[in-house]
Amino acid sequence: MMLIQQIDLIKSEATLAFRRMESLAPTGRDGCEFEEALWQLEKVKDSVTGMYEALDAFVCEAKIAMKALEKVGEVIKTKADNPPISKLCSCPLMKALAMLTPEQLLLRKTGIGGSDAAAIVGLGKYSTPLSVYLDKTTDGVKENTEVMTRGNVLEPFVQSLFERKTGWKVQNNLQTQRNSDHPFMLANLDGLLPSERAIAEFKTAVYTKGTKEEWGDEGTDEIPKHYLIQVAHYASVMDADTVHIGVLFGDEKLFNSYRKIHTLSARTQSPLSWEDLDDLRCDFKVYVYKRHGDLTRKLIKKERSFWFDHVLKNNPPAPQDGNIDDFLKAYPIANDRVVCVSEADMAKIQRLNEIKKQRRELDIQEASEKADILNLFGDSNVLVDENQNPLATWKNKSITRFDKASFAKAHPILCDTFSQTSTARELRLI
Repeated sequence: MMLIQQIDLIKSEATLAFRRMESLAPTGRDGCEFEEALWQLEKVKDSVTGMYEALDAFVCEAKIAMKALEKVGEVIKTKADNPPISKLCSCPLMKALAMLTPEQLLLRKTGIGGSDAAAIVGLGKYSTPLSVYLDKTTDGVKENTEVMTRGNVLEPFVQSLFERKTGWKVQNNLQTQRNSDHPFMLANLDGLLPSERAIAEFKTAVYTKGTKEEWGDEGTDEIPKHYLIQVAHYASVMDADTVHIGVLFGDEKLFNSYRKIHTLSARTQSPLSWEDLDDLRCDFKVYVYKRHGDLTRKLIKKERSFWFDHVLKNNPPAPQDGNIDDFLKAYPIANDRVVCVSEADMAKIQRLNEIKKQRRELDIQEASEKADILNLFGDSNVLVDENQNPLATWKNKSITRFDKASFAKAHPILCDTFSQTSTARELRLI
């Protein structure tokens, strides 16, 4: 820290001297000497500035390394009381859900990954800048969404489709990649294409009317915005010009069938042949992202600001507008402070009151319509139209629930031992 302050002082003094010389009016006699001194001072200033920037980058890398060491230390410290992470992540279920090694799980805390990038620029589908910040600065592990889990499980199958369609061999099982110029930028890649000097990324997408508009023609970069930012981030980390995105379209039922086929193939050690893949007639497309200079510069600038101004300074970003979870995380505890709102804010409260009233009225209407339909069933279980097409079902369904009241009566001490009290804020309109 002392060295940084000294360089700052030298830089400041050099800048002041430079400005002072600029304010002097050189005469015809000593003008050449003045210009030479000015040039020399400019060189000194540039040299010190370069030294400061180099030191700034070194400090950034040191902080990242220290953050990684702290996480490793925490794992070692708790090893005696808990199963090692390596054992937890070595089981087939964890591999299917996570697809990241223990080291990668730790390294993810020391930088910004591809799935974080879209959230940081405000285009995240499942995350916000605040949720990314909390993931980097706390010990909590980010849970996989249903879409992420599905993609991880089907990734080997999608890779097979990609290799069949393109004829390229994918290199996978890669270590976490870190950009040398911007060490806060990380990438856990699905694969590399050595023959093409490019990156491979694999996705699954539920093909509905809503999602169709997000995907353009095959061979273009017309993909959902959060995926576009993700692959742009990967291209920046790897300094690659091209990312090929293989996408398997379908519905959940179809994806489940593909998963069973792939699992059976792996279990019997009988890889699917090219003919097998062709017979499945999968809806599979390959999109292409070409590195865009302007997008790359803006993305790096945004990520650098997020890392230095928020993560390293323990300065949480503001909650994202319209995201309730963000506000619950940002302001978990209420104090006694009173806020006087404007007329515009009062109008917002009134609109919410009206929406809640409409919702209550719709709930009453829904219950009434539902009762009328149940009356049509009687003791039958299916309603059909005149052409015998099914319209609705009302069947028996068994549900097993934990009877906490009976358990507490039979085992009061054990129930108290495993009971937890949580605190949450509740919004009430008066």
